[in-house]
Amino acid sequence: MAARKIKVQIADDHDVVVQGIRSILKDEADIEVVGEPIRSGKELLNHIRNAQPDILLLDAKMPDFDLLTALDQLSDQFPRLRVLVVTALQDPLLAKAASKRHAAGYVLKEEALSALLPLAIRDINAGQVWFSPKASQFLIDSPMPVERN
Repeated sequence: MAARKIKVQIADDHDVVVQGIRSILKDEADIEVVGEPIRSGKELLNHIRNAQPDILLLDAKMPDFDLLTALDQLSDQFPRLRVLVVTALQDPLLAKAASKRHAAGYVLKEEALSALLPLAIRDINAGQVWFSPKASQFLIDSPMPVERN
């Protein structure tokens, strides 16, 4: 009996990115892209509810969307869903904030997605957190903001 495939849903408002991710994942025997691509914040929760993915590949910037609010909502409503932020935004504070809000990983679109994405999906599905090389540098190099009482 074949092992169950990892169900992945894509949330990105740029068609070229969606097609690129689909192309990267199409030959991965253990990964299946499910549902229609989510193209705005308005569609996010309903699409997740319908497709029931294991992993959500979530862009940080889409219409009618705030990443940190979405991560909070996803964590509350879908506690078993693992979220991998896939973004062009090189923002160290956003990467840190996303990790604090239960993002399972963070990958920059400019990095070698064809090599990194399948690996990240498998690791995240296995319960690990996964930050790409550049995103990891963000977490290491950037100073934490000082919290004042």
